[in-house]
Amino acid sequence: MSFKQQPFSIGSKFQISGENYSVVSLNGSGVTARSARGKLEQFEFGTLFNTPGFTSNTETLPDVASEVSTEGVPEAALLKAKELAAHILEALTGHRSGSSDDSLLEEPKAAYDPESLSTSKRLANKAAELKMGKRALWLMKDNYEKFGLAGLVDKRALRQKGMKVDARVRQALIAVMGEFEEKSNPSRKQLKRLTENMVREKYPGDNVAIPSEPTFNRLVTELEKGTQLFASAKQRRSNANRPDKPYSHFHANRPGELIVIDSTPLDAFAMDPYSFKWVSVQLTVAIDIYSRSLMAWRFTPVSTKAVDAALLLYDILRAKPMRPTWKPTLKWAYAGVPENLLIEAGGDANHPLPLAALPFLHPESVLVDRGRVFLSETFMAACRTLGINLMVARPYTPTDKAHVERFFKTIRENFVANLAGYKGPDIHSRGKDIESDAFWFIDEIEENFAEWAAAWFQNREHAGLELPHVPALKLSPNNMLEEGIARAGFVYAPPNSDLYYELLPTAWRTIQHYGVEINVRYDGDILNDFRDRKSPYGGKYQGRWPFKYDPRDRSVVYFRDPETRGWHTLKWNGADRYLRPFSAKTLSYAKSLVITRHLDPSSHGDLTHVLNELLDRMDAQQLDGKKERRLAAQHVQETANAAKDRGLAPPGSTASGVLSTAPEMDEAEESDAIASGLFRHAQPEAKHIIEGAFRTTEEADEDEDDDLVI
Repeated sequence: MSFKQQPFSIGSKFQISGENYSVVSLNGSGVTARSARGKLEQFEFGTLFNTPGFTSNTETLPDVASEVSTEGVPEAALLKAKELAAHILEALTGHRSGSSDDSLLEEPKAAYDPESLSTSKRLANKAAELKMGKRALWLMKDNYEKFGLAGLVDKRALRQKGMKVDARVRQALIAVMGEFEEKSNPSRKQLKRLTENMVREKYPGDNVAIPSEPTFNRLVTELEKGTQLFASAKQRRSNANRPDKPYSHFHANRPGELIVIDSTPLDAFAMDPYSFKWVSVQLTVAIDIYSRSLMAWRFTPVSTKAVDAALLLYDILRAKPMRPTWKPTLKWAYAGVPENLLIEAGGDANHPLPLAALPFLHPESVLVDRGRVFLSETFMAACRTLGINLMVARPYTPTDKAHVERFFKTIRENFVANLAGYKGPDIHSRGKDIESDAFWFIDEIEENFAEWAAAWFQNREHAGLELPHVPALKLSPNNMLEEGIARAGFVYAPPNSDLYYELLPTAWRTIQHYGVEINVRYDGDILNDFRDRKSPYGGKYQGRWPFKYDPRDRSVVYFRDPETRGWHTLKWNGADRYLRPFSAKTLSYAKSLVITRHLDPSSHGDLTHVLNELLDRMDAQQLDGKKERRLAAQHVQETANAAKDRGLAPPGSTASGVLSTAPEMDEAEESDAIASGLFRHAQPEAKHIIEGAFRTTEEADEDEDDDLVI
């Protein structure tokens, strides 16, 4: 077969006078080839094709050394094969290298001189030197010519090492291990017993050999890698839910295209301002997929509410001013629009501080899991109000939200771990009596977290960020956000001044002569024109009017005048002396007390009396049992958070359609309110803990009271 009929390429074989060669590399004028003896030679095309005895018929040529790989051969066995190859080359050519070009001083030796001795005699002399049979050496020589160095490797070194275990036992063990995905961790003896039972049941007539306990344990160790069979049961369930196909992640091409929202328990204890006892905290965050920026966050006691998740969307939209104690280096003025206009549009017109280095934008889509909070009507209605597409991750598929799951680990390792009261990711990592160090209040944790985000997280290099045209460039979330804005643009629509009210849950009720009843009764002058009047709304809400309420503070609800479109506050008309805030959980507990005391559950008067009595006991800290103390601690924090969020609404008078957050009272009422602790829940504009607002721990110990200093 001619060269034109079969062109040369890497691996092509040819023969010259019975000597086999394989092409190793090609250049413009010739080839480099390896002979069956392992020698590299260069041939010019013009000389090679005209050499007598040249043929390139690969169909009839045997394989040569380069066709067999020595990858994976142990180093000791490979060195031994190389030494044996040198002996064979010396017997065949007189030179251990196989070429006179690399000849040693004493070569060729008299016993291996090809000029004076035949090949048979030289191989016989080499067999005598190596103390092996002549036939064995001839076999090695043939293997070397056919397979190169790999033909001389001791086959025992290539033998697969492993346990001799019946395949049926292995399959049974895998099935047994799979049964523990949802169960508690097993022991190895339990696995062996269950595996034996399964083998006997499936193969009753076969005498399947069960391995010994040490061999079985080694088999378990081999098969349980990556399953967390003897480690975290939670991680084991998570691993079992991994998709069989390669992970698919959501991608974004511009800032705000996709925001991921999720909640996690904070791995640290906080102190409640009511009893100075520790309380668990939950953190909800929003992460921009494109830039990995932290867009918004919320710390809530015990668990996140639907209204917290809805207002988190508001936080994403809002411009974020610097805190008074922050360094000037944390300032970030966005190009294009004067920052004072953005602050004013965001509801902070009276705030003298510039914008912080924390991003804000209007998200196009948000991705959430199937948590009850995110599938609530409140959160979904907030998405509809803001024109945000709601995407729901697949159940039991944490890889859909891999970015935010990894961010939670970053928070734990770089922020929470440095807080006093850090309890670790699980009970096995928890220290002894760490609650005694939990002296942070929730708003203090939030303050530190905001500074951590602005000073460190948004400015540190992120390994997951890169630009296709500059792949080696190190980028921070702020850098990536700036690049995305420069390329895709930044259109910011300041949130509507009434957005706070519109994001709250809605209750549809009729307006009666006494006002409106949403568990308790509310009333206000604005309802005078609507009492006993049907609403213009149709469908299932026919005849009812929409009222907005905050579950964290049920002392007021909000009503929108259908003519002026202004919002008005309706106050709880069951307040005994002054309007005190109370949460939905506090109201629910008061209802349970009504039933426990065998009062009338449908009586508005009985519920009002019990609720006022409960609020009095909370103010006086005369609570019954641990349950009520925990309720009071959560009550204080939730109503405080509600007051702070109520500050998002523009201040003004109710006559102009905007809620006034402070209840009206005369001097006597104000004095009573101060004495009973009402103003511990007030101050909606306050961003920090007021100095002197709480007792020190020393003062609390002296009074053995843990009460608040008012």
